[in-house]
Amino acid sequence: MLFSFFSIAFLVFWVLYIFFTASMIYHITRFSVPGHRAPKLISLIFIILSFLLFVLSSFFLFELYVTSPK
Repeated sequence: MLFSFFSIAFLVFWVLYIFFTASMIYHITRFSVPGHRAPKLISLIFIILSFLLFVLSSFFLFELYVTSPK
């Protein structure tokens, strides 16, 4: 029961996170100085860190499933 609640909260969080991430990356690349490399670098670093956050949060969510009483 607890895992179901946290799974739904996890999915809602990541859907909203992806929406705001797409918005942020769009605005960084759209409204930056033409020919400047920083927006691409910032976007790449942010995507890599977001993926790392997703992997870690997934790991801890499924660890909750394994350790929770049935």
